[in-house]
Amino acid sequence: MIKVLHKAFEMIECISEHGPVMLPSAIANRVGINQATCVRILRDLVDLGYIEQLGPRQGYMLSVQGWATFSRNPQIERLLAEGSPLISQYAERINQCMFLCVIRNGRRYTVFFRNGHPTFNLVPQRVAYDDCHITATGQLLLAIGPEAERQAYLEQCPPDVDRKALGRLFVKIQKQGFAVIHRKEDFHAIAAYPVYMFGKAVAAVSVCMVGENMKKAEEQRLISACESCARDLSARLGVHLP
Repeated sequence: MIKVLHKAFEMIECISEHGPVMLPSAIANRVGINQATCVRILRDLVDLGYIEQLGPRQGYMLSVQGWATFSRNPQIERLLAEGSPLISQYAERINQCMFLCVIRNGRRYTVFFRNGHPTFNLVPQRVAYDDCHITATGQLLLAIGPEAERQAYLEQCPPDVDRKALGRLFVKIQKQGFAVIHRKEDFHAIAAYPVYMFGKAVAAVSVCMVGENMKKAEEQRLISACESCARDLSARLGVHLP
């Protein structure tokens, strides 16, 4: 039983380090077990909620619960402890879905989310994004983060990414202090605001605005709620913004 537990932890660490998505064969090879045993343990980890399978005969990835649990980062633990109840309250109050996200090593991770929308069943498709510039939280955290990390990210972007345009977007976000992406074909928009701790941005809160023909006033109300949530969470972490 102890050996199985050790292998289960190794498999979670393997997906965390080499993912975001891995096939059972790749996991089995890296942790040194046969594929049949690997699949059995993976199924148990799915049942426990630590990993997710994208679909039949597809790869496995860490779930939100799994990444947050096994990140082994005191900062993440603090963000979860203070952020999860606060974000849940805001999401239920405004009837929208809200996220808490961070960036680590050029990847954007969802630490926590709460769907407060009464009818829209939004579930995060990925815990981690290598192409984190396609997300509002990723854009924001890259824009206001360290210059070296931002430049490193731009340099490693695929050829189909307009790096100059992305650089201009980062400058715009730096000036306005938040990010907004409109995607009216899927929902309405996503807005993101930074969360501060120890004098620097450590995370971002975002709101996914769902609604047909949403009025500008309603959009602004939801954006303001996102800003308030980020400010309240920063205050709980010891940073009182002006």
